[in-house]
Amino acid sequence: MKKLNQTGASHLVALVGVLVIAILAFGAYRVLNANKTPASSATTAATTAVPGKIQSKADVDQATKSLDSENVDGDVNPNQLNDDINSLL
Repeated sequence: MKKLNQTGASHLVALVGVLVIAILAFGAYRVLNANKTPASSATTAATTAVPGKIQSKADVDQATKSLDSENVDGDVNPNQLNDDINSLL
C-alpha cells in the first residue's frame, strides 16, 4: 500500500479560513459605512453660525446668539440626574 503525503493540506485549509474571514469582515465594513449618516445632517438648519475666531464684539454677540439658540439642558430631568449621581457615590 502506498501512503499519500498530506502535510500541506492543513496550511491550505487555514488559508481558505483566513480568506473567508477577510471577505466577511470586508462585507461588514461596507455595510456599516453605508448605514452611517453624515454628522452635518444631524444638525438643525435654524442654528446660527459661530465665528471661527472671535476678534470683535460682533463676533462675541454672534457666538452668544448661537449658544442661546441651542436647547442644551431642556430635556434634562433633575430627579433622574440626582438619582444617577447618587448611584455613582
